[in-house]
Amino acid sequence: MVDTPTLPHLVVASFKESASGRSMVQLLTKMIRALGTEGAFSVTINRQHGQSVHCAFEMEGDAARLAGAMKAQPIAKYPGWVSQSGFSLDIAHVLAKRLAEESPRKSRRR
Repeated sequence: MVDTPTLPHLVVASFKESASGRSMVQLLTKMIRALGTEGAFSVTINRQHGQSVHCAFEMEGDAARLAGAMKAQPIAKYPGWVSQSGFSLDIAHVLAKRLAEESPRKSRRR
């Protein structure tokens, strides 16, 4: 029998080496909290397979929520996970998306 990890659902964000791993962890942690979670999660830097941040989730729905928000694609790169998906994290894209989401709110206040 194979043991399943405590947080069996993985979402991997790869990023350019010029970006800070710590800032990517902070950004993704804020994003996950903003999306809301029902279970436990963990966000860690992984440099074994290039620059990436691994977001592990207890609940499949939480992983799917982040994957959907970031348009992640299914992957099969890491053995032992119940589900896994990945996306390329472009900080400029994330900031532009956040500004676009905030703009309508500001215009309504006028």
